Amino acid sequence: MRDDKRGFINNELPSILNRLNIEPKHWYYMTQHFESQFKGFVGSAYKLKQTCKALGYIRTPGLKPCLKLLT
Repeated sequence: MRDDKRGFINNELPSILNRLNIEPKHWYYMTQHFESQFKGFVGSAYKLKQTCKALGYIRTPGLKPCLKLLT
């Protein structure tokens, strides 16, 4: 893709998984088992806790797989 076009990704940047701090083996697992791991919200533990607090949840459902696979 030309560097003057929308969506161009510079080849000198680290891979997207590195930039998102996601292990490749965890990414592969998530792509194969996403619905069995995540029943509701998905994201970093911090954002998940923030969202649940804003919604008035007492506990944070789905925190364990987010901690395991997204940190």
